Amino acid sequence: VALYVRCSTEEQATEGLSIEGQRSVLHAYCKVKGLEIVEEFVDEGRSGRLAGRPEFQRMIATAKGRQRPWDAILVIKWERFARSVEDAAAYKSVLRNRCGVELVAVQQPSEDTATGRLVGSLQVFFVGFGAALKGLDNQHMHSRTPAVSASFARP
Repeated sequence: VALYVRCSTEEQATEGLSIEGQRSVLHAYCKVKGLEIVEEFVDEGRSGRLAGRPEFQRMIATAKGRQRPWDAILVIKWERFARSVEDAAAYKSVLRNRCGVELVAVQQPSEDTATGRLVGSLQVFFVGFGAALKGLDNQHMHSRTPAVSASFARP
């Protein structure tokens, strides 16, 4: 299997999503399941909203190659793979349908059925939706100047 780990901020690192924290969870999972780790892809300081992450793109290119040394990619959560619903759907489809590569979120397992794929897609959707809301909230907070009504102002 291949592992993909990504951490974009210091805040995430302190919330248990550090590169080493993710690696530890994935290595333990592989040990329990008897899976051999063949390759690791690490994007540190890269946002999941963007698909142009160097290691992510290298992983996708490797998956598309004829000499691919693995048939599954493990992440701890779907949001580590992608935070954009569109990117997640497109890349998951390419990996599964064109490359024959399974994508597994070890802390958010879903069955390989239509229902399981729906649940996985919904998890990605909610992550992307939350990120979009957070971005809008931050944008809104920085674009507004607080106004104080004259009737509430104290002399």
